Amino acid sequence: MTLDDDLNSLVLETKLSSPQPCGRDLLERQRLLDLLANNRDKKLIFLTACAGYGKSTLMSQWNHALMQQGENTAWLTLDEDDNDPGRLFTYLRYALEGIKPSSTQLNDLVTVTKSHAVLLANIFGSATAPSVLFIDELEALHNQESLRLLALLQQHIPQGRQLVIASREKPDWNLSKLKLSEELLEVGVQELRFSTKDATLLGELRLTGPINENTTDKLIEKTEGWIAGIRLAMLCFPSIDDTQEWVENITGELDEITDFLSEEVFRHLGTEQQLFLLKVAVLNRISAPLCEALTGESGAQTQLESFCEKGFFIHPLDKQRHWFKLHGLVRQFLLKRLAQLIPQKITELHEMAARWHNSHGYKLEAIHHAIAAKNPLFAMQILEGFSKHLVTQGQLRTVTNLASRISKLQSIDNPALLASMCWANLFLHQRDQAEQLFIRLKHVNDDKGLSVELQSQLPTFESLLLIMKDSTFSAGEIAEKNLTCINEKDHFERGVLCNIIALAKLGFNDFELAQQYQLKARTSFLKSGSCFGLAYSDMLGALREKLQGNLLVARERFKNIGQEQDYRRFDDHALSLQVAKAVCNGFEAGLLYELNLLEEAQQLLDEHFADAVNNTIPPDMVITGCLTRARIAFTRGEFETAYAYLEEAEVEGISWVLPRLVREMRWERVRFALLRGELASAKQFAAQTIINHIPATPPGFFNPADECGSLDIAPLRFEIYTGDPASAIIRIEQLIAESSERPCRKLVLKVLKVLAYTLLQQTSNARQGMIDAIDLGCKIGAQRSIIDEGSHIIELLKQLCVDWSNHPNIANSKRITYCKILLEAAGETLILESEQHPPREQISDRELEVLHLVRDGLKNDQIAKILFVSVNTVKWHLRRLYEKLGVRSRTEAVAESRKLGLID
Repeated sequence: MTLDDDLNSLVLETKLSSPQPCGRDLLERQRLLDLLANNRDKKLIFLTACAGYGKSTLMSQWNHALMQQGENTAWLTLDEDDNDPGRLFTYLRYALEGIKPSSTQLNDLVTVTKSHAVLLANIFGSATAPSVLFIDELEALHNQESLRLLALLQQHIPQGRQLVIASREKPDWNLSKLKLSEELLEVGVQELRFSTKDATLLGELRLTGPINENTTDKLIEKTEGWIAGIRLAMLCFPSIDDTQEWVENITGELDEITDFLSEEVFRHLGTEQQLFLLKVAVLNRISAPLCEALTGESGAQTQLESFCEKGFFIHPLDKQRHWFKLHGLVRQFLLKRLAQLIPQKITELHEMAARWHNSHGYKLEAIHHAIAAKNPLFAMQILEGFSKHLVTQGQLRTVTNLASRISKLQSIDNPALLASMCWANLFLHQRDQAEQLFIRLKHVNDDKGLSVELQSQLPTFESLLLIMKDSTFSAGEIAEKNLTCINEKDHFERGVLCNIIALAKLGFNDFELAQQYQLKARTSFLKSGSCFGLAYSDMLGALREKLQGNLLVARERFKNIGQEQDYRRFDDHALSLQVAKAVCNGFEAGLLYELNLLEEAQQLLDEHFADAVNNTIPPDMVITGCLTRARIAFTRGEFETAYAYLEEAEVEGISWVLPRLVREMRWERVRFALLRGELASAKQFAAQTIINHIPATPPGFFNPADECGSLDIAPLRFEIYTGDPASAIIRIEQLIAESSERPCRKLVLKVLKVLAYTLLQQTSNARQGMIDAIDLGCKIGAQRSIIDEGSHIIELLKQLCVDWSNHPNIANSKRITYCKILLEAAGETLILESEQHPPREQISDRELEVLHLVRDGLKNDQIAKILFVSVNTVKWHLRRLYEKLGVRSRTEAVAESRKLGLID
């Protein structure tokens, strides 16, 4: 079976078509149809009532009415398997687009969150999309992510579109916005229940003859207008002599009434019909060939058509009448009777159903029946055959849930299935479960040996688990050691290992090697078709530029992730963009924050951070995103929100057993308190920053979030404010000397040193240190690393600008321009007196020629010969250069010109 065949078996067309009208008792409830038609402007219509009140029938009737009017509609009936959010997303998208997903369309879909709901809403709002989407049997969902997907979708229903949902239970959704805007219609039991008129009309349709009005009233009273009960009772009327007395004896709750009435109907059927219904009751959906396989009798299509025509609670699921379904209440009754009358047949029926479904490509239904038949080996065999495909399609919960059910019957020892379960748990962030599965695979390999394909996955699992444990250095060592053992054709596994090696090399400032492995990973993921892996390798490329101080280059590289041509090779570009932006979200938002592009950073976090947290394994991306989110709020003066973000991230860090995330959030809380002048609070917070069990790193190794974080810089900042600034300066100078290849880290350290000098009232040192920091910050384009150190730094920037304006030259002019950008970013304004005067003369072309020759080490007479001028003219040009550059010698002129980018 091909990959696309597997996809076809996972998408059941009957879920996407509304129940078809059938039988002579199909009563059109015009009152309710008019109610729905008159509320066509509502964005959401919610039908809520227990089973048997005609919700599905009413929706089906209205769906057909709209289609007859030329409306484009879509339908989705939910079931237990839709508790996998990836599967639910697949069906919703298929319903809205009408195009089956291809084998690459959902690759890398891991956890569905807000972005995917917005994506569905955008599809819903497109010109070719249906105007109404019907969703039936919402009560089948209990997985919180699946429910959240629909909850988010109903919050983003496009204008001119309508969502109609039926459920036995009302979900815990916030519908206040739709209520306030009068865009919600709720239809409940009071509206759905039968009236005397409805019951009378139904009786006339059933051709049972006129029904006494008193009998009808009593039937309505006894059943409280419950449609299923009324229909069942009318099925019994032809065999009842005194219907009024019989109705008087109906008592009990709805389930008791169901059993009573179903028994009355059932016992008047022939033995052949009874056996037929009992046997097919084990099926969730019914087809004639399937029935014949279970009953061993031919003529199933005729039986089904007959039951449907007579209104015995069987309805067709498609126009061709290939598939049918028993009403849930009647099926429940039949299953009880089956257990009472022929319990020994139940296992056999499920076994036959499992084998029929498997041979016809309906894998999930086959597994459900195999489990019900207590045949775990068969269920395991089926699941093993397409579990890897389920993982690549993002149906991770399906894998873990089915495996869990099978393992309750028998321990799973199938290596390929164990590997798929390991992948699923890794992507679901279930680290402990993934590690247990990895250990089991290693034991199998030690005892029996694994296939070459599975052996290649072991180092990949081990490296990813180490990344999840926040041991990037160790993960890199394992990956580099095992890369040569991986088959060249195992592109995905090779790509994962190359990415991990590249990340580890970045930690050691080995940028050249990091680039080599990053490019190897990129090539591997293009071959394997993994959007997630491709985006991760591109993210590493952008991160490398950022760490080297090329902030604007890094910004462009981040911006292109998900946008460039290589991402358009995936069938679903919209979804590949969502995946790509989730992968790099925290790092990209952090860079935008550094460049003071706060609105862009916030928008990126709003759109993708929830996906990023749920869909990415590396901790540093999450740490950076959490810090950036809190810092934006703090910068805007939203202090309570900032602290709330830190607390939320800290709770997540404890939940994920990620102590470094906890430490970073606690130190950031210290920084916030210091900047607000709350030293007592800062000391209290700092006492809580001692976190155990953080994996050790070798000397000189930095995780991306550690570069300017809690590893050493945050404690130094605290010491400057509350301890001994002089001691801090000594340590800072050591760290600066070690940071020659990390300009961003070097900048933060330089600014901290300025802060320490300022608090020690060493004004001259503070001013010179600030000039050095400004020159470095200007060169790399940084902003927040300088101004986020607070008011002392801001005041010093202002003082220097005033001084420079009184001693104008090219260098000072450039510094003033940069400082004004910084002050504006900090919300400060500075008007200099010198700004009222015209700018000084710039360096001329001739002066630039002299400057280049001075750089090359030529003396005045040599320069004069080359330029065909006198030595005095050269000296004059040099004096002009010194004046404009603010220097006093040839050496200083060359150095300053290099800083300003005038020469190489």
